Order: sequence, then structure tokens, then C-alpha cells
Amino acid sequence: MSIETAMRISVTGMNRQVDSLDKTALNVARGTTVERQTYDPGDDMIDLNMGEHNFKANFRVFQVADETMAQIINLKR
Repeated sequence: MSIETAMRISVTGMNRQVDSLDKTALNVARGTTVERQTYDPGDDMIDLNMGEHNFKANFRVFQVADETMAQIINLKR
């Protein structure tokens, strides 16, 4: 996998997590969801927690790819 591909995949993952977090935040604000009539905030708290960890993991992939690219550029100088 190329560095560019890793960066592109991680950005896509971060964007998906932002969308998911927005949806979950809306569910919390409304107090209900489209999928279920009764509201359990515990489910949304789990979703928020998972979204945070997934975003951080994708961001770390992006950071490592960026650091690797910087090292390669420095080696070529």
C-alpha cells in the first residue's frame, strides 16, 4: 500500500466517523432515533465512544503516513 493510499483511506475513515458522530449527536438531541421508538442514551453513548476511537485510529494512520513521507523526503535531500 502506498503512503498516498493510506492517507486517502484514513481521511475517508475520518469523514465517515464525523458523519456518524453527527447522526448520533442528533439522536441525543432529539431523544429518539428513526430505527427505534424508545430512546436509550446508553446506545448512543457507546456509539459516540466508538466513533471517537475510530476517528483517533484513522487520524493516527494519517499521522504515521505523513511522518513516513517526511522521512522519505529528508532522505532524498
